[in-house]
Amino acid sequence: MDDEIILIGTIMARSDDIGNQLPQEIRKEVFATIKSIGMNEKSAASQISFHAEYKAEVFRFDYEGQKFVEFNGKRLEIYRTYESGDRVELYLGERSGVHV
Repeated sequence: MDDEIILIGTIMARSDDIGNQLPQEIRKEVFATIKSIGMNEKSAASQISFHAEYKAEVFRFDYEGQKFVEFNGKRLEIYRTYESGDRVELYLGERSGVHV
């Protein structure tokens, strides 16, 4: 694992002036192996309105259900995961027509 990514999750950590719970981002830098996405995966992702960009492989103990990843300064959504042994594959992309 020779790449670095930032896993981004949220927690309800603080309240505003009238007591509403506000989300706070939690960022966790981890090592990963970044791989390209094949045509079959791109096609499958487009069926659920995603533009697939990368697959990131991380250690299972590093991934805690985060919904976003930052890689090379770009924020990407995790649209599916796959567990394999002591690792998890995170499939990354952008929602079609939406920039997060």
